[in-house]
Amino acid sequence: MVDGNEVIYSSDWVNDLENEIHFNWHYQQAAIVYDKCNKSSNILEIGVGTNLLSDLLHRRKWSIKTLDIDEDKMPDYCASADDFEYEDIDVILAFEIFEHIPYNTFKSLINKISKSEVSSVYFSV
Repeated sequence: MVDGNEVIYSSDWVNDLENEIHFNWHYQQAAIVYDKCNKSSNILEIGVGTNLLSDLLHRRKWSIKTLDIDEDKMPDYCASADDFEYEDIDVILAFEIFEHIPYNTFKSLINKISKSEVSSVYFSV
């Protein structure tokens, strides 16, 4: 349950995504980080999917942590994005995740992030 709404999720779908299109998405997401972010920034990826993006950035020595509601994906932080405290986070990456959040929760989350020290949010839906 998130914000009083049942949220359905599963880590099973990630096993079907490793194709050329999927890798191209992550290439584009990484390109945004390389172009727009500073390597010393504390980056948080919300919704880890297959961990491909965070693994790539880790290997290239970027400071990135992950947040996901699904503990089976082994995120650094297992919590709802709306419940998370965004202390010491400079940049948020949320690719293909906001469309899975109930609208009222999304509004609350955006309000919470806007009041935090987060300087940039990069997302796609």
